[in-house]
Amino acid sequence: MSLLFKAVSETLLQFGQTRLKGTLGIIAVLHTWDQTLKDHFHLHCLIPAGALSLDHRRWIAARKNFLFPVKALSRVFRGKFLTLLQQAYERGKLPAANGTKALRKTNWIVYAKKPFGSPQTVLDYLGRYTHRVALSNDRILQVQAGEVTLSYRDRKIAIEKRR
Repeated sequence: MSLLFKAVSETLLQFGQTRLKGTLGIIAVLHTWDQTLKDHFHLHCLIPAGALSLDHRRWIAARKNFLFPVKALSRVFRGKFLTLLQQAYERGKLPAANGTKALRKTNWIVYAKKPFGSPQTVLDYLGRYTHRVALSNDRILQVQAGEVTLSYRDRKIAIEKRR
């Protein structure tokens, strides 16, 4: 997981330095599962809408509608993460993997939301990810004969419905 945090923080700090000429603040929360309780490792990051100038004397506000272009973030993050994976492999920390060239050619997705409206909204959002359990009682539909039936949201169906 340290490689994920490192790639994300390096990407965001680089964008803060090159695009805002400052240092970003970052809060990152690791999320490890999806709705069906399958592995889905990703980070939720909270970033202020601006940066502290490199000389630490002033606040540099970002544009109101977005912080950084997500396509550029996606490409830089992909490069940093795959480079870190390759370095870990070369140091004997990871087994060999097939398809790394294909991963470099695949578009990766960085998702960014517009700025939150208030500090309370930020705390509510962060609380959903820091105090959530993988399986809450309200998702248990039935327990019978040693089997548990769960409810979940199928994101593929939701995406198809939006098209």
